[in-house]
Amino acid sequence: MADILVIGYGNELRGDDGLGPLVAKAVAAANIPGVRVLSARQLLPEFAADLAQARLVVFVDASEVGSENGIEIRPLAVENAISWCTHHADPHTVLGLTQAIYGQTPEAWWLTALGRNFELGERLSGTAEENARQALVCLKKLIQAKT
Repeated sequence: MADILVIGYGNELRGDDGLGPLVAKAVAAANIPGVRVLSARQLLPEFAADLAQARLVVFVDASEVGSENGIEIRPLAVENAISWCTHHADPHTVLGLTQAIYGQTPEAWWLTALGRNFELGERLSGTAEENARQALVCLKKLIQAKT
């Protein structure tokens, strides 16, 4: 059982929105011991079972707004999961659902990377490509610090 879970999410057919899955695939390709990777178009309620088995989870997503350096990483707290809507689910919702069902949640972080183009297309903008590289470096440092 992997005790660190990385979830990269976003629509790979909408330009920079595919940044989360791209970073997740890079982490999976690195074969880091103790790290499990999930990649999805959107966050799913089924992820609650995966979170309940993890010690640490990192959600990776593209963002239309962000800091000047292009990436942000921040710890997450549990919020109540009152209802579920897949088009508006965010990591707080998945954590809340995990708490409601399993009575526990892992330490959680949300890593977002700035994108510029969210229109139809399978290519990342230059900004998103650079921010994806920075996000991967940041993610690997966090994983190393937590192992």
